[in-house]
Amino acid sequence: MIDYLHGRLEAQYHIPFRVNYGPDEHVTTNRLKYLLIHYSNNFMAFEHMLRSMWKHSDEGNPLMVQSGQPLIFPLKDVNDLENNIRREYVGTDQKITFEEFQAQNWRWYFVEKHYRNVLKKLERDGIIEIKRITSKRSGLSGRDMLIFKGSSE
Repeated sequence: MIDYLHGRLEAQYHIPFRVNYGPDEHVTTNRLKYLLIHYSNNFMAFEHMLRSMWKHSDEGNPLMVQSGQPLIFPLKDVNDLENNIRREYVGTDQKITFEEFQAQNWRWYFVEKHYRNVLKKLERDGIIEIKRITSKRSGLSGRDMLIFKGSSE
């Protein structure tokens, strides 16, 4: 059904929010109660919704909305993001702007600060190079160019 909706709506971006039964309900807590899907054709609308959901999550378990409340995302942590980047980009000699990189990888469902932190870590480790165009000295934003070094380096 979800695939059918995606095809019919033709929205470029979507975020599935899984909401399970809570601990106060008389149902197994890991069962799906309902699924909310945010659709958009605008990357910034997608980014704002995603950022809002992360912002209202518990510290230490960023995918829960307040203690004891239902899950809204599949469980992930920032290590998943680093693993995705290493698997998909490192060693490819690809050059891409930071904003294009985020838009291209929207299905990873991480927010801008997560991308920024992981990419800057990879820069410190000498795995990627960042050519700063729109940000200051050590920042990362907008049209800053990400350069994923080839396997010979």
